[in-house]
Amino acid sequence: MENCEKDLVSIIVPVYQVEKYIERCIESLRMQSYDNLEIIVVDDGSKDACPQMCDRWAMEDSRIKVIHQENQGISAARNKGLSICSGSYVMLVDSDDFVEREYVELLYKAITSQSADMSVGALRYVNESGQESEKMKAYRMTQTICMSGLDAMLGLENQHSKLLYEIVWNKMFRRELFCEVAFPVGKISEDVYVLPKLYAKCEKIVYIPDILYNYVMREGSITNSKREFLIRCQIECMEAREEMYKQIACKELFLMQQIHLYEMYRENGMLDKHRKERIRCNIKKAYREFQYQTQVSVIRKAKFFLARVNLDLYCFLVRLVVSAGKK
Repeated sequence: MENCEKDLVSIIVPVYQVEKYIERCIESLRMQSYDNLEIIVVDDGSKDACPQMCDRWAMEDSRIKVIHQENQGISAARNKGLSICSGSYVMLVDSDDFVEREYVELLYKAITSQSADMSVGALRYVNESGQESEKMKAYRMTQTICMSGLDAMLGLENQHSKLLYEIVWNKMFRRELFCEVAFPVGKISEDVYVLPKLYAKCEKIVYIPDILYNYVMREGSITNSKREFLIRCQIECMEAREEMYKQIACKELFLMQQIHLYEMYRENGMLDKHRKERIRCNIKKAYREFQYQTQVSVIRKAKFFLARVNLDLYCFLVRLVVSAGKK
């Protein structure tokens, strides 16, 4: 493909206190096989050597644009990048991670060849030295899959889904998807707030099995040091998308979301009388007023009916089936 035929791809990289990791990240972006890039590095008030490192890379590579701002958090940094990006397609990379050389090229080929709104690649979890963890190997698919935005939202609410739906950094987005969609400033698990809104705007999403993104599990990260707080933030995200799903009025989507939320409450000791009753009322209302919008099997419909009649029994049976499958 000639360079003049390539679309510009914008890659947004928020940076904060990552001088130990950022060089590996930026170099992995500079070495991409797809070269028509705009790499927007947003220095979010770093107090270490990151600002100077970013400025040096911008002088060496004209594709790199650096923005310095006071510390406002990763959401504000991403929003700033989105507000100035020029690419037809957008990618979001965390500054402590790194990507494979064909990260952009393969996701670009997937999104354009399928006329999709979003493309998704596989990833690997690595330690700080770059050695792969066994943690997520079982969650990789082995074939290319096309899905609708509704399919993706259903996958988001399926606790046992084998695709990674709640992250932004293994994806390429058509830039127009972010029109009137922004990351919530001051929130943790900001991806979980945004992705359902993006999925809802997609007609087609394509997943490819190529491992393109390396997520670095480092000591002191939010995920490792504040797990309980993170879980509470994720539940808050799930509660927030309840209203959006009501507007969609898809019976299977809303029921799965309510069941998912119920299980999250139960697993984390947050299932009080008020929450239990609210979810039961929501399920009954959705079962009565909403319509099925996808091909739902008789077995799945029977499961939904059981959840309506006895949600505790439904969840108990699901746990038994999942436990049996792991043996």
